[in-house]
Amino acid sequence: MYGDRLEYEANVLKQLIHPNIVGFKQFSVDPPILAMEKASSSLSDLIESRMMQSGDCPSGPFPARRIERVALDVAKALDYLHEEKKFIHGDLKSANVLVFGEFEVAKLCDFGVARKLDTDGTVEGSYIGTEVWNPMEVVLQQNGIILSSV
Repeated sequence: MYGDRLEYEANVLKQLIHPNIVGFKQFSVDPPILAMEKASSSLSDLIESRMMQSGDCPSGPFPARRIERVALDVAKALDYLHEEKKFIHGDLKSANVLVFGEFEVAKLCDFGVARKLDTDGTVEGSYIGTEVWNPMEVVLQQNGIILSSV
């Protein structure tokens, strides 16, 4: 099961070559090992570290230029995924955004639940992302509420 999920992710990553998507290096079946390019940290780790630096008093937001850099890089990766490769990431969250150096570049990682999009833009298969990070349309659909297209 675990090996199958890693192999699925490896097969997705092999198809994705973009400066804002983590680079695939190699996959081994036995034992299952997925090698990818190494980043300095995840955005989640950086946020947590910043919160812990000052105890109960956070040291404030990241500088605007760093926030802008991450937002732009993630947007570029998502545009490539959706428009060129016809994939959805499926688990977009700060832990799956890798930051290289001192915010020189941000890259998406963890494509283990990525799904192909049909020609009409609907997701092939079921959506599996991390529940507390699910987009509103998934939450509504899981509760029996179908959004109509505008």
